[in-house]
Amino acid sequence: IRKDYSVSRLAEIFQQEIVRLYGTPSAIVSDRDPRFTSRFWKGLQEAWGTRLKFSTAFHPQTDGQSERTIQTLEDMLRPEMIEVTNAKVAIAKEKLKEARTR
Repeated sequence: IRKDYSVSRLAEIFQQEIVRLYGTPSAIVSDRDPRFTSRFWKGLQEAWGTRLKFSTAFHPQTDGQSERTIQTLEDMLRPEMIEVTNAKVAIAKEKLKEARTR
């Protein structure tokens, strides 16, 4: 997950890749990233019935948990993103091939 992803993109990925596969979590621990403190994200949490828990500043135990969770999510999403990208490249190559034969 890229750091420049918008809140709506993160929510879309979360819905497609986490909630769809594993169900809605009962709670999410965040390191107070502004993307997760936004009104939009809070509204999603409310709609899903999920509690958003924030770690305290300079609290290494929870910060480590957050970082590990982020790493786990990235590891889970990476193969899917590569597969989707490869499929899009294959489609683009096929369309280029078709265009060249016209």
